[in-house]
Amino acid sequence: MLGFPQLIQPRKILDKETVVKIEKELRDPGRFNSYKEIQLWLLVCQDIN
Repeated sequence: MLGFPQLIQPRKILDKETVVKIEKELRDPGRFNSYKEIQLWLLVCQDIN
């Protein structure tokens, strides 16, 4: 792009094991209160940035 900042980040593809872990965590209704908490969980617990 001509000097414009990239506004859309490319999607990251998660492996099947990580997807299963996320699905399990999401079944607990009080586990995450926001998308930001999910991102933090991925970073800290799954080492996904």
